[in-house]
Amino acid sequence: MMIDLNLKVRYRIGDIVYCRSDVDSRLRFVTGYIIRKQMIIYIVSLEGSEAYFYDFELISENEQLMGLN
Repeated sequence: MMIDLNLKVRYRIGDIVYCRSDVDSRLRFVTGYIIRKQMIIYIVSLEGSEAYFYDFELISENEQLMGLN
């Protein structure tokens, strides 16, 4: 069975993002998604390790440059 998923994501794979709670403002890359019934969890890579975040925990590179964290 094939399911057509029409998902809207805030960040795409390969996007540079920052974690809002990271005082060092280290850049990370979106490397994947975990899809659940009511949410999307972003898999984000930093220095060879991966962590999991909700979209509200992240900020885009452009938002970071504009100081919108």
